[in-house]
Amino acid sequence: MLLGTNDDTRLLLRGLIRLHRHRVALEARTIDELEGLPPSTRPRVLIQDVDAEDDRWSDELRFALDRHPDLRAVVLLPTDGTSLRAEALRAGASAVIVRPFAVRELVRKVTEVVDDPAPRPRSGSRQP
Repeated sequence: MLLGTNDDTRLLLRGLIRLHRHRVALEARTIDELEGLPPSTRPRVLIQDVDAEDDRWSDELRFALDRHPDLRAVVLLPTDGTSLRAEALRAGASAVIVRPFAVRELVRKVTEVVDDPAPRPRSGSRQP
């Protein structure tokens, strides 16, 4: 699943994910669009593209992960900053990628998150 406000970025991410044989089940501009997401017995990956001007992104991520325990998040950050990375991990992200990134890094992180057998800690309980 892709979450991000920029239509062009979601289009690019969708193409990259599909090119590497991952299915994109849902695209959303806002967290509210995940509301009707049915539960799943298998882990699902949420790729959240963080907008540098959105100060609520970590709260939204925490909310989504708490509402959907089967989701595992890969967060794409706009800049490299220790505080942003730590914030993503505190919110429950399974992986963090900082722009600019290589396509192979994105694909590797998505695959690692899907294949990780460890249960995801509840958001807020994860230590950076």
